[in-house]
Amino acid sequence: MAELLPEIRRTKAGVQILLRSSITDDAEAVKFIAESVLQETIFHLSAPGELQLTLEKVSERIDACRRHPSNYLLIAFQDNKPIGTIEFTGGHRQRIAHTGELGMSLLEGFRNQGIGSVMLEALIDAVRASGRIEKMCLSVLGDNERAIALYKKSGFMIEGVRRNHIKFEDGRRADIIEMGLLL
Repeated sequence: MAELLPEIRRTKAGVQILLRSSITDDAEAVKFIAESVLQETIFHLSAPGELQLTLEKVSERIDACRRHPSNYLLIAFQDNKPIGTIEFTGGHRQRIAHTGELGMSLLEGFRNQGIGSVMLEALIDAVRASGRIEKMCLSVLGDNERAIALYKKSGFMIEGVRRNHIKFEDGRRADIIEMGLLL
């Protein structure tokens, strides 16, 4: 994993966030954030309880991420409390090695405060500085207007729409919006 040393970033409102690359010892915090966010929001591809996360699986994911030079798994803290993660997975095949996918999770009590913007900015800065990646991609539910606005504000462009790609447990459907950022 490309390393992000611990750094303090501030939101426009002055909220202070510590961001750094995750380590194996963060497995419990990463697991807690993932499970909490899946329970709090419908805006993820996985349904609550679907992932069956274990500390062992999360530790293995962190270790696998750390072994790949174009991968990042950043963890955000506020007042020493883990509040979010943002992950970038670089392409694993030669023809897409210059690209990668990102995903972000932020605990409910910390949304709408500019923290997601700070996390995304830190990731974009780190990926850009690596010089290995030329394009960052993501998928977002079409109903997630706040996330789409955040990504657009950060320079991502809508590249496509997968109509009715998500089918919720209650039968409701949602589009997936594909977005990309050329670095």
